[in-house]
Amino acid sequence: PTFPSDATIAARSYEKDAEITEETALPEATSGNGDLAYTLENAPDGITLSTERVLQGTPTTAGELQVTYKATDQDGDEAHLTFTITITEPPLPPDDNDPPKDTDPPQQPAAN
Repeated sequence: PTFPSDATIAARSYEKDAEITEETALPEATSGNGDLAYTLENAPDGITLSTERVLQGTPTTAGELQVTYKATDQDGDEAHLTFTITITEPPLPPDDNDPPKDTDPPQQPAAN
C-alpha cells in the first residue's frame, strides 16, 4: 500500500478525560494486495481508530506522543505516516474557598 505523496496528518491536541468529537478521517492508502487494515502505534491511552479511520475515545493521560498511522495489506506490506498527538490537562475549576478578588480601587474618604 501507499499513501498519496502529499498525504500528511496535522498535529492533534485533545483534552484529558474529554471525549474526542473529531469526525475527520485520516488519509486512505491505495494499492496493496487485498483489503487494507489501518492501525495506530503509540497512541495515547484511551484513543483508538474507528473502522472509518477516525480518531475516537477519551484520552486518559496527559502528554505528547509521536503516533504512527499504518496501513497494512494482506501480504503484510505496510505504509505509514507519523504525527503528534498532545493531550493537555483540563483547566482547573475555580476554587470556591478563594475569596472573590476585589477589582475596584480603594475608596478615598470624601474631603470636607
